[in-house]
Amino acid sequence: MRIWDWLESRRWFMNRRESRRCVVAQDVSLVWMKNEEEKDKGELMKKKKSEN
Repeated sequence: MRIWDWLESRRWFMNRRESRRCVVAQDVSLVWMKNEEEKDKGELMKKKKSEN
């Protein structure tokens, strides 16, 4: 199961429950995922620079 499919199903589930705390937790996890992606990009840039 892809992460985005999982997030979509979670979002639907949370909308059903309308639990503020769960929504906040989801926002935090999305921010964390974005940070991880940025880190990965940074690592790739470093690798490219060191190869040159």
